[in-house]
Amino acid sequence: MQGQICLESENKSVNLSSGDIYLVNSMDTHCFKALDNQGTLILSTQISPKIIEPLYPNASRIRFIDCLQLKSCLENECYQELSRLILKLGQNFLQEANNYELKCLANVSELFY
Repeated sequence: MQGQICLESENKSVNLSSGDIYLVNSMDTHCFKALDNQGTLILSTQISPKIIEPLYPNASRIRFIDCLQLKSCLENECYQELSRLILKLGQNFLQEANNYELKCLANVSELFY
């Protein structure tokens, strides 16, 4: 992420900076607003439950409490690994190299593992 944004979700708001990872329930109303005129870049990752339900049957029932800021509840090593996996998933998706769909699916599996 570059720049600063405000995440608004379910009548709550939080300012995000580079390196922040937040979880938002997909069915919750949410939006991102830039906080500066410098330009903002974010990586938003959405994972359809249909992709992972064969392996994780209750995936569609997963709900997060509020906008869960992961930095505050994970050990630094785990947080850094999660960040690395999300960036790897985004990179594989955007590059669209041969068989990128399978690489993305492998990345999603790593996230859930």
